[in-house]
Amino acid sequence: MSIVNVGSINVDHVYRVAHFTEAGETQTALEYQVGLGGKGLNQSIAIARAGGDVVHVGAIGKDDSWTPAELEKIGLDLSAVARVDAPTGHAIIEVDLEGENRIVIVGGANQTLSESAIEAALRVDGVNYLLTQNETNAVEHCFSLAKAHDIPLIFSPAPCDESLRALPLELAKYIVLNEIELMQLAGEDDFDRAVGALKSRCPSTNFVVTLGGDGVEFIGVEDTIVLPAEPVEPVDTTGAGDCFLGYFAAGLDIGLTHIEALERATQAAAIAVTRAGAVSAIPELKELS
Repeated sequence: MSIVNVGSINVDHVYRVAHFTEAGETQTALEYQVGLGGKGLNQSIAIARAGGDVVHVGAIGKDDSWTPAELEKIGLDLSAVARVDAPTGHAIIEVDLEGENRIVIVGGANQTLSESAIEAALRVDGVNYLLTQNETNAVEHCFSLAKAHDIPLIFSPAPCDESLRALPLELAKYIVLNEIELMQLAGEDDFDRAVGALKSRCPSTNFVVTLGGDGVEFIGVEDTIVLPAEPVEPVDTTGAGDCFLGYFAAGLDIGLTHIEALERATQAAAIAVTRAGAVSAIPELKELS
């Protein structure tokens, strides 16, 4: 059993600030950290820490020695990670005193993924799911390859923009997104209308909508589940959604029911927001109760 995750690998530059920097303003950061990140990598590490088996298809700059060394430290399989001429992707992240964040990403090597590399990963026996996000150039490839190989697709439409509406979204088995992304993807400014529009278009797709402090709503083909968030004091919300998705995907892969996978993912995300950073905040399965 395994999950092939076609996703970004970033170097995160994280600045803790008193408030989000406004136009024309210069402020001094309260703290600065550099760490691994990227939605794809965050999700792969969450899958692995949740006890899942994951193959990460990605790319980093061939002149980058720091990132592969850090990846090796956390034990990620690098066999499907290409070394390319483009620089490793990176993110500039502001985190305010409430734990909220603002992020600017630079794609770099994440925009160089090849269809052949994804195809090779999918040829391995025992692939149960293909997972991807909107931080690489391979999103359309993933939809077509999932269909060609008859492998269920889990799609995270983040960062979301209106171009994603042109994708064959109805081919996805699961779409995992937040409330804002839901409305962006549907082209609606109302939650209920957005749900109606997407369910009408994608009747065979299960939607998992994360609601921050309000929990999660699973709008499935056969069932609807609403779970509250775990009551915690957030320190940094960066990567919390990725942690949730990785734990949810790992739960599906090992055969948990929807509610079991959602409960475990919700608990993991609650732990993650009480810690600084993205990869560094993702808990091990043994930390969950």
